[in-house]
Parts: sequence; C-alpha cells; structure tokens
Amino acid sequence: MKKLLLVVGIVGSGILLSGQGPAPSNVRVHADRIERRGEGRWHYSGSVQIETQSVVIRADEADGTNSLANPTTFDLRGNVQVIVNSGK
Repeated sequence: MKKLLLVVGIVGSGILLSGQGPAPSNVRVHADRIERRGEGRWHYSGSVQIETQSVVIRADEADGTNSLANPTTFDLRGNVQVIVNSGK
C-alpha cells in the first residue's frame, strides 16, 4: 500500500462548501465522500483531489487532520498522483 504524508502550512481554517472538505483557506479538498472522524479529523474517499496554489494531489482515499496549532496533514492511500504547477 502506498502512503504519503503531506504537510501543508496553515494560513487560516475554513470549511469549503459544494462537496469540498474542511481545510485551511489556502487548501481545497474535493472528494466523492467526506466523513468527519472527530475534532479536526476527516476521511475523504472517492476521487480525492487536494489543491494548493502550486500542487494538485490526487488519491483514492485520504485522512486529513487540521487545527490552528498544527500544520494540516494528509495520509494518502491507493493510486496517488502529484502534479506540480510550474507557475505557467
């Protein structure tokens, strides 16, 4: 099983709407299913896509944690693809 840990710095905390999961305001998370697993803990499954200004990450499943005191982390599973935006 593939596993990747992504640490993303927190600029702010927010909940995005329209099928998007909770994440810092500079990170957008899309998934077919989003399940809350406790305070600041989320499970994403089905076509997970995590976007920042410079990177897009796709995975079959992801577990995310976020809080104002710690960086946001994602544990990714399944087929994982990382796309780096070169700024073009």
